[in-house]
Amino acid sequence: MMKKTLMIISCVVVTAVVMSTTCSFSEARARANDICLPQREKAKIVSETKGMDSDDIIDYCVARTCKLLRFSSSNEPIRYHEVSGANCVNYAKLCAAMCDVALDANGYNCRATPVVGYVKTMGVNVNTVLSGLLFWSDRWSSFTKDHDFVKIQFPDKTVYVDASMKDLFGTSQKQTIENE
Repeated sequence: MMKKTLMIISCVVVTAVVMSTTCSFSEARARANDICLPQREKAKIVSETKGMDSDDIIDYCVARTCKLLRFSSSNEPIRYHEVSGANCVNYAKLCAAMCDVALDANGYNCRATPVVGYVKTMGVNVNTVLSGLLFWSDRWSSFTKDHDFVKIQFPDKTVYVDASMKDLFGTSQKQTIENE
């Protein structure tokens, strides 16, 4: 029991350190997005983002995703009229779908995609550290082995953003990479 308690405390400390520093995202593969937003949700997003620049639109979509979801170890069906439970997979899918609608409506030539990868801070793969600390639980060790976030590809830059981290830790993690 003491060992599990120490491991949980270690995970909390590692997570707090990660969230207090800037993270980078390492993409492993794309994930298909099977979320199709209802017309009413699309109209709301288009109306509320009208005239925003791309950074503001992305921030809006992250905040809207956090408003509709609460972090859970499993995904519930998304209910747009009340909060739904979701893990990082549905956070990434919903945020990507919202970004596509809002950015397209505002004339941006880009594509948002949910991707699977890893979160790094100070060059350390946080997913590997957390999985190692949670070795005593196959379920939680497997749950932290990778992470889903959103990749938004513009002609001149690529933006990675994570709505689940914003919801869990209150800090927005966004990484912009200029395309060559």
